[in-house]
Amino acid sequence: MTVKLFCKTILLTGILSLASTTLHATESPWFVGINYDAGGDDIAEVVFTDGSTSRLSANEGIHFYAGKNFANGVNSPWHTHVSAGYKIGSVTAKNGDLTWSAWPIEVIEFYNIEKVRLGAGLVYQLNPKVEGSGFASGLNLELDNALGFVLQFEYRFSPGVQEGMALGLRYTNISYSSSNLISEVSGSTIGGVFSYAF
Repeated sequence: MTVKLFCKTILLTGILSLASTTLHATESPWFVGINYDAGGDDIAEVVFTDGSTSRLSANEGIHFYAGKNFANGVNSPWHTHVSAGYKIGSVTAKNGDLTWSAWPIEVIEFYNIEKVRLGAGLVYQLNPKVEGSGFASGLNLELDNALGFVLQFEYRFSPGVQEGMALGLRYTNISYSSSNLISEVSGSTIGGVFSYAF
């Protein structure tokens, strides 16, 4: 009787140990993502030969990023999302381009409710700038590194684990300054998010 109980105890300990290892493995995955943000103050307006126009806005464009989610304890609903990426927006013509770019670093704290993640955190953008080529070759503007905050909502397609695909929405509040600007430029945007954790 004692031997059977001892064996069952060893088996149960082994199962719990395996479950704990699996939990840690699935709750701290790497991820990649892409989002598109719209909004921000207009930096420049391009008028094409047919009379149509297109505007380049601060912090508007496509953001590619990669990073890691860190679990804040076993079975904790809180996860820390740390990522680095590249953001670019542009106005393109046959005789030149006008481009906005930056290198964002983000730290977002997420609270998980089954398939839903709600997050808030900070974004620090390195080397934000406007560059022109061709017809816009004289429009070059380097901005100071900028700190802002992010609010993000995500819906995960895989319940209970931090893996798989997710879609969401995000709001970014950030402003840019430079010695070449009279006043700050707002880069506050709203966008859509797609991410994949593995």
